[in-house]
Amino acid sequence: MKEKNGAIFLRRFWFWVMPLLVLFILLQGCDKGIDVASFPRSADALENGYQALYEKLNVGDKLIDTLNSNLIVNYLPEWEKSREYQKNDSSHHRIVPLKPVVTTGGIAKVANVISDFPFLFIVNGKQFYFGRFFSSAYSEGQVVNMDSVFVNGEMELTEVFTNKIIKYRYEGGAGEYIRPSVQARQATGRNLQSRYELRCETEITCTWYADCQGGLYLATSPSGTCIQPPSTTPCDYSAPWQRSTDIRREVCQNVWIPDPIDPGVPGGGGPPTNEDNKTEKEKILRDLKLSDCQGVKKANEIAKDIKIRNAINAIKSKTKEWGVELKLADPNDPNSLTVGAPYTDSRSSVVNLTPSWDQRQGYTIGFIHNHPNGGSPSPSDIFNAAVDLVTMAGQQNIPADQLSLYLNNFVSIVVSGDYIYTITVKEAQTFAYMTREFEGSRQVKENLRYRESIEKYLEDNNIQNPSRTQMQTAGESALLKLFGNMFNLSKQKINEIEKNQSVQRSADGSINTKNPCNP
Repeated sequence: MKEKNGAIFLRRFWFWVMPLLVLFILLQGCDKGIDVASFPRSADALENGYQALYEKLNVGDKLIDTLNSNLIVNYLPEWEKSREYQKNDSSHHRIVPLKPVVTTGGIAKVANVISDFPFLFIVNGKQFYFGRFFSSAYSEGQVVNMDSVFVNGEMELTEVFTNKIIKYRYEGGAGEYIRPSVQARQATGRNLQSRYELRCETEITCTWYADCQGGLYLATSPSGTCIQPPSTTPCDYSAPWQRSTDIRREVCQNVWIPDPIDPGVPGGGGPPTNEDNKTEKEKILRDLKLSDCQGVKKANEIAKDIKIRNAINAIKSKTKEWGVELKLADPNDPNSLTVGAPYTDSRSSVVNLTPSWDQRQGYTIGFIHNHPNGGSPSPSDIFNAAVDLVTMAGQQNIPADQLSLYLNNFVSIVVSGDYIYTITVKEAQTFAYMTREFEGSRQVKENLRYRESIEKYLEDNNIQNPSRTQMQTAGESALLKLFGNMFNLSKQKINEIEKNQSVQRSADGSINTKNPCNP
């Protein structure tokens, strides 16, 4: 039986408008905060038909996290533990804790979540969101649970059918969502233009996981960060964290728009400094460029440090790859350099490093490692030693001065044969892009291109049985061909002082060295 045009119009109208209407209700409903203490315990999870609608809409199919092709996490609602909050006469929310169940090899087991509290967020019994609350208490070593939600931290709600993420921040106590202050407007006697405005951008999301004594531990990063958890796992400090494939999603949050006349009204609802800080860091990445001469000067400066020289001498003759991490004791002081103990993964061509820039894991400013085979630096030697600069620029708790300090002082040092290679940043923006992209399949691809470029160099120069020196030159040419606009490459012989030369590639692929500071 055919529908009349009017009926078709109404059906289509409500099909498109209703989701937007519900989203508007959610944004308005959360504006005043949610007090978890007022949630009464639910005696019957089936009341109001929540579970029936959940199953009818196949919401469970959206509460899935794919760690890799063999590890799938299904988040199952614990209906009996849910709480409901009646916000007003027309808006109510239900929170249902989610239990992560991992299936691998046909065997399902409950995983341990250590970084956040996952939950199902239901608005007015109709709209479903996959929620995560990242409590500030986690950084203090406390467990994140139902009582942590809405008490100092960050909440992310993912609309299950669109994958759009809505982000909220809570400070100052239970249920106090950061928002413009009504009192400030009343105190000044005028209508301030300062406000919070909803803005959206695409950010990456990822989950870290570790197999620890038969149990799986999960640590999901807040969107836009993908920073490795501060330690390994609670049960075994030798269990390494692994990172899931990154997913890009649209993330929306309220951004503080200051009053153009009086941005600093006492008692205002939120300082504009975080947005200003982010803008300043974006400008640093865009504008900072370090010349070949600056690269040579930095290489000479760090080579004079007795701690660096001792570390190089300790690993230069090793038959396996060994590494030494360089950190700052104070992220605001480039002279607070500390040199870690040499370590190895007992492999001939790999030694792993996970750089960090936070109080718990430390402030990685560089890395030293050897190449027992005498080869030149590879793409992995450059970008794996660096922190994710795009993430660093987006983090509110990292000031612009620290980003600038990092870029001006980052070094990756490779000890190979008779030489020491020193790598520093050349163009911050392009270098930052590669620190973000250089992982997984992209790393494999770039290393393959690097090896192919080496083979092309040897073929073009009719070198059939290359010596170690010829292989070093071929590697230098390939590396500079692919990434030479991103970094400065210097080298000098082991135990030489202030003799670094800039390694440069000509248009025909040939390599020459010179001191660019002496025209």
